[in-house]
Amino acid sequence: MPLALGVLQILCFDVGADVLPALALGVERSSGSPLNQPLQGRHLIDRKVLTRVFVVLGPAEAAMEMVAFCTALLALGWVPGHAFPHGADLRSASGAAFATVILCQISVAFACRSATRWPGRLGWFSNRLLLVGVGVALLLLGCFLFIPPVASILGQAPPPALGWAVAVTGVPVMLAVDALHKSIRRRRARVPTPPDARRGFTVLPAGHGRIG
Repeated sequence: MPLALGVLQILCFDVGADVLPALALGVERSSGSPLNQPLQGRHLIDRKVLTRVFVVLGPAEAAMEMVAFCTALLALGWVPGHAFPHGADLRSASGAAFATVILCQISVAFACRSATRWPGRLGWFSNRLLLVGVGVALLLLGCFLFIPPVASILGQAPPPALGWAVAVTGVPVMLAVDALHKSIRRRRARVPTPPDARRGFTVLPAGHGRIG
């Protein structure tokens, strides 16, 4: 199976399209007063962060990318079981995967404005620098796909209509996946820890007493 994305395409959205949205998250207003909250004692990279990146958001984005790639191939006439196309058709399918990653990354930027809250509750337009970053990312996406010399260097071309449909669908899908993950985390946080478990004791059946 051919690669959905090449090295230059990955560099383009890592170094180009992702930079300004990432910087915009650095100026995001804090929720409440951090000085009035207890210290959490967490590392910069911990299990929660790794789970969100490699178990939730990362696989969801990769799945949408491959769905867009295969959908574009099917729309361009590829039949499963036959040889994969080359040339213009493969470049168009790669363009669909590329557009999907860019749009999914934009939705992830909004999702990452808070580790616990739905981005709509923060206000979609409250972080103006993020809006500028998103606008630049979309402009770059257009340049990377629709300026023939640039697209040729990157090995891609504008995707077919179905490829665009999957790419755009990636935005609500990523927001929904993030919202579901945050909801599950909130529910787990509400589950009280038994007092004996907090003190390091194990409760045994009646007649056995209690041991540490």
